Amino acid sequence: MTALEMEMNRDQLLDWLKAEGVVRDPTPRERQLAAEWAALPEEERRAIRRELDHLPPGPMASDVVLGNRR
Repeated sequence: MTALEMEMNRDQLLDWLKAEGVVRDPTPRERQLAAEWAALPEEERRAIRRELDHLPPGPMASDVVLGNRR
């Protein structure tokens, strides 16, 4: 089999990732939230991204998970 034949297109890759349990289809709520985000004006989305990019430092998610396991 050649490298070209082994190459997956985007849809095949997504199907494989779903079959392996790595990704899944969005839930209806996630689709709703995505639509709400897409409906926001671009300037508002930029402002939100700027705010998220400059959050104050806090505990890493892994530290929170480890703390909750104790």
